Amino acid sequence: NELKLPVATTTATKVGVAAANRPWAFSFGLADDYTLPPAIAAYKKTYPNIKKMAITGDTKSAVNEPIVKQLYAKLLKDAGYEVVGTVPFDTGTTDFSAIVTKIKELNPEGLAVSALGPEALILAKELARQGVKAPAVLSGHIWSGASFAVQGKEAVEGWIGAGFVDEEMPDPRMQKFIARFRQLAGADSKVLQPPFATNEPQAYDAMMAVADIMRKGKITASSPLQDARTVIRDGLQNLKDFPGLVGKLTIQPTGDVIWVPAPMIVRNAWWKAAR
Repeated sequence: NELKLPVATTTATKVGVAAANRPWAFSFGLADDYTLPPAIAAYKKTYPNIKKMAITGDTKSAVNEPIVKQLYAKLLKDAGYEVVGTVPFDTGTTDFSAIVTKIKELNPEGLAVSALGPEALILAKELARQGVKAPAVLSGHIWSGASFAVQGKEAVEGWIGAGFVDEEMPDPRMQKFIARFRQLAGADSKVLQPPFATNEPQAYDAMMAVADIMRKGKITASSPLQDARTVIRDGLQNLKDFPGLVGKLTIQPTGDVIWVPAPMIVRNAWWKAAR
C-alpha cells in the first residue's frame, strides 16, 4: 500500500491475507473458508454414516492454526457432525505415536486434518500402523501435490482433500496446459515425480488476467509507472467471470478470487475428483 503497487499471490489460502492489505493486494489462491465447505460436503456424501469427528492438525503453522483451532469446529458443526475432540501437534513432528494414541482414545469415526504435507503423510502412516480406520477430510495444504497420495498409498485411500482444480478437466485449454506442464516438470530432476498440477494453473490464470488488463488498458513500456500500476489494480478489483483454465474467475471486495472449487479424493495412490 505504501508503494501503491499491485501484488497478487497465487498460493496463499489463509483467510484475510488480501483483505488485510487492501486496496493493492489480491489473492488467486482460494481461501480455506471457501474450499473446506465443499470438501466437507463431498466427505459427507462419500461417508454418510460417519457422525463423530476428531480434529487434528498443526497449531504452530500460521496457515493451519486457525483451521485446527476455529474453522474446522464451526464447519463440522454446521455440517451436522459431533466433534469429539481436538489433538494438536507442532510443525516438524516426526513421531506421531502419542498423537495417534490420543486420537484413538477419542474413538472418532472420521478425522479432520490440517497440516503441511510432510507431517500429514507421517500422521497417515502412523494411523495405519495403529489400525485407525477413520477416513479423513483434509485442508488444501495437503492436496497441493501428488506426493501425499503417491507415498501414502493404502494409508490415505479414500481421504478427501480441499482441492482448487481438477487437472483432468475436459477443457482443451486445460489439457494443453497439463500436457506442457508434465513435459517440462517431468524433465526436471528437481521436481518431485510424478508431476501433478495444483497451484500452477491458477498462477497461469493470474498472469493471463494481468496481461489482459494491461492490453485493454493500453499499457505499454512507455506508460507512466504509477498509471500502469493503477490500471492493473483497478482491473483486478473489477475482474469478473474471467475465462481462466480453472474456471470463471471473479474478484471479491476482499481481494480474493473465487471460482468453483474441486474437492479431491485419493484413489489408487492418486488424486481424483470427488464426484
